[in-house]
Amino acid sequence: MRGYVWNQRFLPRIFAVWGYAGDCRVPGSRRGEMILRVPFAALIGVHCAREDPEFGKVLVDFAHLSSVQILTAYLLSEVAKSCSSRWFSYLRHNPQVHHSLPHFSAMEAEELQVEDAISMAKSSLEDTQRQWRETSSLLSRLRLPRKFTTFKAWLWAAATISSRTLHVPWDDAGVLCPIGDLFNYDAPIERTMSSRNEDDELEFTNRLTDGGYETSISSYCFYARRSYKKGQQALICYGQYTNLELLEHYGFLLPDNPCDVIYIPLPSPEEFGLKSTGDKSERQHNLAAYCIEASGKPSFSLLQQLRLRAVPASLRKSHGYMASQGLPISRESDQLVFLWLQKKCQKLLEKLPTTIEQDERALEQLEKSTSSGSCGVERHKLAIKWRLGYKTILQRCLTYSKGESLGFE
Repeated sequence: MRGYVWNQRFLPRIFAVWGYAGDCRVPGSRRGEMILRVPFAALIGVHCAREDPEFGKVLVDFAHLSSVQILTAYLLSEVAKSCSSRWFSYLRHNPQVHHSLPHFSAMEAEELQVEDAISMAKSSLEDTQRQWRETSSLLSRLRLPRKFTTFKAWLWAAATISSRTLHVPWDDAGVLCPIGDLFNYDAPIERTMSSRNEDDELEFTNRLTDGGYETSISSYCFYARRSYKKGQQALICYGQYTNLELLEHYGFLLPDNPCDVIYIPLPSPEEFGLKSTGDKSERQHNLAAYCIEASGKPSFSLLQQLRLRAVPASLRKSHGYMASQGLPISRESDQLVFLWLQKKCQKLLEKLPTTIEQDERALEQLEKSTSSGSCGVERHKLAIKWRLGYKTILQRCLTYSKGESLGFE
């Protein structure tokens, strides 16, 4: 691994078949310590495609292609070279099977049960197909063996790029980072300021707690995001993702993802027994802000908007500032808010064809199945796990709203 720099206290055992990305275990490290430095020369990105004599010569006629399309095509061209590729040792250990949303068949997508999730699976596949069609002329000009120009090959390469690339400031496609992309995912850790504690003498900011490309040393550097004991797996955070987004881009999900949410359309005043005034505050805004959080509690923005909509327009103008401060406008209106949330969650749960208990039994049966491990079964399990998480959040919100409603009696 010429050019790589490992912290001498961090000599991990790496197993490419464990988990989704890989497995990096440590003998012990302190929070904020650098654990790996990967030099620029080892990174695989669009810059490699442009510098490649053969690929770069053909690429000049395809300036309209995106960076992601170029990197995906370059990956296929390198895989096609087999052992003559400079990246052969790395490429031969990449996963051969992916379970991200574009791989879901129409039947597998239906197992997600929720309309928005099914729609996302469909649009992800359509987008992958579009990118392949747009790049087919480039693949043809490269004279790759036919099996590397099929949609099946493109689907694999696109999933590899989506799930394994790391962010760099100079290219939207990111880069493949040998060894560096073996770290598994961990959800974001909330930190609002630089910190120092008794177990860690290092002061650091969020910039240093996971990893990133550092121009001063022309390397991609990785840092311990927490203090690790001997034998613990070192993890990095790819970003803040819901489970559906993790499934779309990476093909896995977290059992209890703190970043998971359920987006909720805002109700009309009529749903609270009030007349609509056509006021701009009654219009739908950014849906992403109005959600039920993983804990089952409504987000601050959702609760604020519900409180504004549960009161007459006159009270909204004179006391709306209270909702902006996270306070109830009135006891009666807050009771209406939590009763609405309770009914909304109940309605969404009843709309789905199976219950939490039924999903748990189905998942248990699949785990015991003799065909467990096959692509179809694995994606079926992922679909059930995702909808279980969705229903669990709704159930938590239902329980929370009931408790808040009872507090007004």
